[in-house]
Amino acid sequence: MATKAVCESWFSTQRIRDDLYLITEPHYHWYNRANLWLIKGRTQDVLIDTGLGVSSLRQYIASLIDKPLLAIASHIHFDHAGGMYEFDRRAIHAAEAEALQRGDNYEALCTPEQGWVHSEHFELLPHAGFTIEQYNLRATEPTQVLQEGDVLDLGDRGLEVLHLPGHSAGCIGLYDDRSNALFSGDAIYDGELLDRLHCSHIPTYISTYERLQKLPIDMVYPGHYRMFGQERYHQIIQEYLDLRRQSGCPADAHNYDRKTNWEELMSEILTPELQALKTSLESQGVKYALASFVDIHGMCKAKSVPLSHFGQMMAGSELFTGAALDGVPQDVSDEEVATYPDPNSATVLPWNSEIAWFASDLYLEGKPFEACSRGILKRVLAEAAQMGFTFNLGIETEFFLLKETEDGKAVPVSDRDTLAKPCYDLQGLLDNFSWVTEIVEAMNQMGWDVYSFDHEDGNGQFETDFAYCDALKMADRFTFFRLMVKEIARKHGFFATFMPKPFVDRTGSGAHFNMSLADIKTGENLFYDPDDRRGCKLSTLGYQFIAGVLRHASAICAVIAPTVNSYKRLVARGSMSGFTWAPVYVCYGNNNRTNMLRIPLAGGRVECRAADIASNPYLGAAMLLAAGLEGIREGLDPGEPHTENMYKRSLEELADMGIKFLPRTLGEAVTAFASDPLSEKVMGSLMYNGYINYKSQEWEEYHTHVSDWEIQRYLKFF
Repeated sequence: MATKAVCESWFSTQRIRDDLYLITEPHYHWYNRANLWLIKGRTQDVLIDTGLGVSSLRQYIASLIDKPLLAIASHIHFDHAGGMYEFDRRAIHAAEAEALQRGDNYEALCTPEQGWVHSEHFELLPHAGFTIEQYNLRATEPTQVLQEGDVLDLGDRGLEVLHLPGHSAGCIGLYDDRSNALFSGDAIYDGELLDRLHCSHIPTYISTYERLQKLPIDMVYPGHYRMFGQERYHQIIQEYLDLRRQSGCPADAHNYDRKTNWEELMSEILTPELQALKTSLESQGVKYALASFVDIHGMCKAKSVPLSHFGQMMAGSELFTGAALDGVPQDVSDEEVATYPDPNSATVLPWNSEIAWFASDLYLEGKPFEACSRGILKRVLAEAAQMGFTFNLGIETEFFLLKETEDGKAVPVSDRDTLAKPCYDLQGLLDNFSWVTEIVEAMNQMGWDVYSFDHEDGNGQFETDFAYCDALKMADRFTFFRLMVKEIARKHGFFATFMPKPFVDRTGSGAHFNMSLADIKTGENLFYDPDDRRGCKLSTLGYQFIAGVLRHASAICAVIAPTVNSYKRLVARGSMSGFTWAPVYVCYGNNNRTNMLRIPLAGGRVECRAADIASNPYLGAAMLLAAGLEGIREGLDPGEPHTENMYKRSLEELADMGIKFLPRTLGEAVTAFASDPLSEKVMGSLMYNGYINYKSQEWEEYHTHVSDWEIQRYLKFF
């Protein structure tokens, strides 16, 4: 073994779902390589089996753990219980608890005489200086002894302990009756089974299989090899009961070619839910799937995958070089990031029904990529969930539909769209009705529930309003919306722009974030209070949320108003119709559109008016939510709401009230973002530094650019 190389990472991770990860030890011989399952719950996480214990699994999975963790050994054997010593909370069945406590190498099958642990099984070394002579099962006292019928409460579900002896006396499985899933350990897997060990007992194994045959199992997550569904589950049981025999674990497994790539086999296996999704897409005529994610701008990037390779795509087969994208903080020498599509986001393109789009999370070396925009939002949503909240979000989508003239100018599609005050103009809406309603009908076809659309305050500008939903789904929809509107406009020979302020004399395009928190169990809106003493129908919780956002408003601005152009929208005047309707000051009020934060007339929600249509919705929602949660945790109060026209306040009056300006340039906003500790807490160090570097460069390039305005004003003046 001394001549073998040391591996870079002993473990490998495959994300099965957001709440389920498969961890393996890829440099250990495949036929004795155990599956280690990490299950994410709402109040605690569970790790089923800990592998050989030759490298730190606890350190490896640290980034995946944000709640108390219970490590469980499905049984005492070395490939499953070897790493139990690392964990603070350890559980095993009562029949094998003493063996774990005394570090019984014989019961663990790892004495030299038993011959189960060989140096040739290690394809690479877990660390320098490792030798097989060192290997043994470390004595570890269980902190919890499991019995048949125990239920492990994860907060959002319970896992029932099933005692499944036969392979060994203390074999257990964990049963999730919510999804009819079985984490089976070595009781059942898709390969020949060991029942002739010193610890095995064939009659007991038969009894266990007779019991398993009666359970309503739809999916098995086994201790070895690939997961499998209901049909294969019953085949394996029946074959064993018919033959009354099992062979190796699985040293002589004739069902597998040892040259076969195990990970490829895994990726081909679909859960019943994914198989149903694939079948549904096929029935709709879908031929290709897009594994899509966003860059720093919130713009879609993707690879297209034939539906015949759907399994591989959902298992993370598509790799991307982050250094090739804007603001993805990677070097050209770094490992590629992988997309893990969210099956709940599956969307058939309304303008091309042969393609389905999936919002995806980015992973790096088997773990969530710290700088993934979608992952950043999910981290803050998890914080909210721990506090008992669901974050609901609605985003108002404003945009311009334009056409290009022969001389290259961008003008409204309708020649009659020329009013100085075009807001709610029916003539302008009707002139554009055919393509605007195509957008609306596509949104409703996808179940978005558009309840209003209109001509906005700029010539060629429109707004669609659709039903709120949970923040992650809304961010996915907002991202897809911008893609869809551009494609539909292009089909008609026009173009859509989501530039915040494309015309100096017209209103800019916002993306007002309408936010509320709901009880995670009942769905009740926790921001609504009809007896609010301030008369805004907002709860104390809602006011605390507002106070947190106001505290961090300047830093948040760098994310929700992310471009140089954004700050030409955040001015009091700058349109033909008069006021811009955009906020200028860090303040809140009732149903009053001159504040950064507005409480609409019906109450029960908070609208952030500083956000614009060019923002990355994942990052914007993450910053706003994190700030609001801070306000709740600290019990902050924002003071009394401003009901007056804030545009008309003098500088002296604003100073007396302690009201500050929002950042007036991207440069100011980035400086505020960099100096606010909340930014790095939310983004993580990679995205925090990457965002500052990218946006600072953007500001510097603009600041040093000599504009046409400067040429016209100064070239012949001096």
